[in-house]
Amino acid sequence: STLAHFICTMTLRTCAALLALIAATNGLAPECSRRAFLTKGVTGSVATAAASASLISQVSTPSEARAVELPTTGKSAPDFELPNSRGEGSTSLRTLTKDGKWTVLYFYPGAFTTGCTMEARNFQKDIDSYRKLNAQIVGVSVDPAEKNAQFCTSEGLDFYMLSDVGGGISKKYGS
Repeated sequence: STLAHFICTMTLRTCAALLALIAATNGLAPECSRRAFLTKGVTGSVATAAASASLISQVSTPSEARAVELPTTGKSAPDFELPNSRGEGSTSLRTLTKDGKWTVLYFYPGAFTTGCTMEARNFQKDIDSYRKLNAQIVGVSVDPAEKNAQFCTSEGLDFYMLSDVGGGISKKYGS
């Protein structure tokens, strides 16, 4: 489940390799279609992640992926400070990491859409597993903080969202 959620935040360069790994561990040929991947026994959070990665690959072109220098292993994550859905002002990368917690920072296009709602519900369903690993979940979208707050309330989410109006931070993370 952790790998499945992490896939949603991965760059286009690694999504295909991770999807092949998940397919192989579920008894599917690495070159199977997205439909086969999602219908032959791959369920729950893995299916959500696979669907998200598939949608990303459908709407992004190689030239778009190369247009931004993406974060790489061993380098510091791009810094940010964004308004949060809890009405507590802004949250920065420094704030998220100061207590030594792992942070699952996931990006989604918009609150109240079918795919994003399913993704958030799956994170909520697995939140105790993340907490046992000293990890926190934080979503990022281009929606205003108020809309993210409404989304968190309506879905009963026990984590918050950050508002990246304009999408500048999302682009720095390759989303």
